Amino acid sequence: MHPILLVALIMVAQVSPTVTVSTNKGWYSPGEQVIVRVSTTGFTSSERLWLYVDKPDGRNLNFTELPACGGTIVVTLPQDAPDGPYTVTVTWDHRYVETGFVVESQPVPEFPFAFLVLILALAVASTAVSRRKASVSAETVAFDPRAHMLCRGVRRRRCASLEQASESRGGLQ
Repeated sequence: MHPILLVALIMVAQVSPTVTVSTNKGWYSPGEQVIVRVSTTGFTSSERLWLYVDKPDGRNLNFTELPACGGTIVVTLPQDAPDGPYTVTVTWDHRYVETGFVVESQPVPEFPFAFLVLILALAVASTAVSRRKASVSAETVAFDPRAHMLCRGVRRRRCASLEQASESRGGLQ
């Protein structure tokens, strides 16, 4: 490949503009404000960017021209905004990037984490108690005369060895 052509291709690849788009949250309620951030690199000041916010049915909720440097746009959702996925699209020079968010008119309930922990602790305690009761009822203690005699024999030997040690020291003190 010719070196001048290679240098031209590298320069074109380096000048290729990039755009990123994001929202401050993923879920919104009707009437809330959606903060859309658009950042760009490699644009000249004469280039144009267009921001579209589309409703779930595909119709435009917002259409705005942006400066080439990008920026932050605040879009207020109407009080009667339909539930569903919304699409945020930024276009330039026959290219585009997208992100999205969801509108939910009923608030998403918070999961009762403390309640879940309480239920889990009660279940573990209940299981432990029932297993303990089962093991106690399965192990019946039976009297074994040999074990009793063995214990008595150990005690006698221990007592006898203590008496011998005491006598060797000069008697009981």
